Amino acid sequence: CVACPTGRYLDEEGKSVIHECKACGTGKKGTNAGLISSFHTDNTLGCINCPIGFFQPSIGNKDCERPDPGFFAKVAGLANVESCGRGKYSIDSREDCDECPKGKYNGLERQTSIAACKNCDPGYFNNATGGASLLACVDCDAGKYNPDIGAISVLQCVNCVAGTFQKNRGSKVCD
Repeated sequence: CVACPTGRYLDEEGKSVIHECKACGTGKKGTNAGLISSFHTDNTLGCINCPIGFFQPSIGNKDCERPDPGFFAKVAGLANVESCGRGKYSIDSREDCDECPKGKYNGLERQTSIAACKNCDPGYFNNATGGASLLACVDCDAGKYNPDIGAISVLQCVNCVAGTFQKNRGSKVCD
């Protein structure tokens, strides 16, 4: 008898041709020859789910693929990946996306670098991670200013000193 090739299994007895071997499904891989089950937790017996951080969009494969940067596979057994949403990016992890840090925001999907996270302008701050748009940057109150880019706290909005004022919100200087 000849074993079914990798990426395929045969769960019936008495078969006579290789074409009767069935392909492991999407989201799965068959790393060994001679598998006997469409799904099993033991890779010597059957097709197994692609692990977290990997996926397989095709049938009959012995390996799983890593998502491209900007995409991720958060659960095992996926046939397709998800893209990193606004306020996030993915470089290598591919199990999940990283959030833009405090003081920054990113309004685009599928970003592949922390460089996609833009600093809040002077006069604004963002005290939360994952800012998904410029609206994540909160303006300093009137009577206060903030000269720093990428501010992470309302405490960086400081009072105008005696003899100066600022009637507008979101200012980087006092007049």
